[in-house]
Amino acid sequence: MPYLEQTDLLELIDEETLISLTDDADDGYVNEEIVAEVLDTAEEEAMGYVANRYSVPLADVPGVVKKHTVAIAAHALYSRRMDPPDRIVTAHKNAINYFLKVADGKAHIPGATLKTDPATRTSAGRTDGNERLFTRGKLEDA
Repeated sequence: MPYLEQTDLLELIDEETLISLTDDADDGYVNEEIVAEVLDTAEEEAMGYVANRYSVPLADVPGVVKKHTVAIAAHALYSRRMDPPDRIVTAHKNAINYFLKVADGKAHIPGATLKTDPATRTSAGRTDGNERLFTRGKLEDA
């Protein structure tokens, strides 16, 4: 379920630059298919990190996740044509660092649902198998 739109990229890339990065047909317009593909890929990358600790897809995607996912997408768009400018490289590094911290439990996503850890379930240690072969009573009788 996509949570980014082309307009979200305008936070980091102005319209003219977005056209130059996506206009493969040289018709002077933003190629919306390329933008959609790059945004989808960036979302998948971000959710790959998030899925280590949280249930995905996120019911409500907070601004911090959008901001960092946009940075990943912007870096990918620039990389199609040229070396990204320093501000995009820095934003991309910050985004990856944030998502690594999320995956490691060192950063949190506001409002997201943590995955349940099988080791912490209340039924841990309970078995539904056969009756015990050796009980105290049976061992004392032997």
